[in-house]
Amino acid sequence: MRIRPGCAAFPSLLPWLLLALLVGGCAPTTPLPVDHFYRLPQAGPAVDAGRIFPGILAIGRVRATGLYNERPILFVDGAAPLEIQRHRYQLWQDTPATLIRDHLRAFLRAAGCADQVLFVAPGLRPDQVLDVRLTRFEQLLNADGSQVVVALAFTGRPASGRPWHREYSVTSEVAGEGMQATVAAFGEGLERIYTLLLRDVAGVSGGEAAGR
Repeated sequence: MRIRPGCAAFPSLLPWLLLALLVGGCAPTTPLPVDHFYRLPQAGPAVDAGRIFPGILAIGRVRATGLYNERPILFVDGAAPLEIQRHRYQLWQDTPATLIRDHLRAFLRAAGCADQVLFVAPGLRPDQVLDVRLTRFEQLLNADGSQVVVALAFTGRPASGRPWHREYSVTSEVAGEGMQATVAAFGEGLERIYTLLLRDVAGVSGGEAAGR
């Protein structure tokens, strides 16, 4: 039987192929990175704020632009304060605007600040609409720890009365290490802003905040 030239060299290569497979199988492997998804902590004020918004309060769409409308959790390194960066593999469960809208509604409902707290919807005739704009929502990394910065702007549009506007920015310390502690600090910062909003609106007679 005649053996083709190409097949004659195969037996001599077989030991080397087996060795390569053996070495490759024993070599340590690095686990692939895994995405982690986070939601905001449950919202709820410590005290009943009273009926600051008489009737139905409807929350409009929370507006956010650029990086603040994306799901990766953002951070700023203290050594480069003008650069906003994304955490790799650390993401919000949904866009920050959607999470904040749900979080705000839960807080306002728990505060008892209106007869009903709903989302703006076709056919709904609320007594006041509350529009929200997200302007900052990032972690600050420093040599001695980290903080989070949250900034929101609110515009109230009463069915009868003048529109009003308020803007708030707070910085909260991250109590602990890891992303769980960071997300908890974001929740704390949001609740601080909601509390400031209710305090300001409650200070205006009749529950209608005047323009500023």
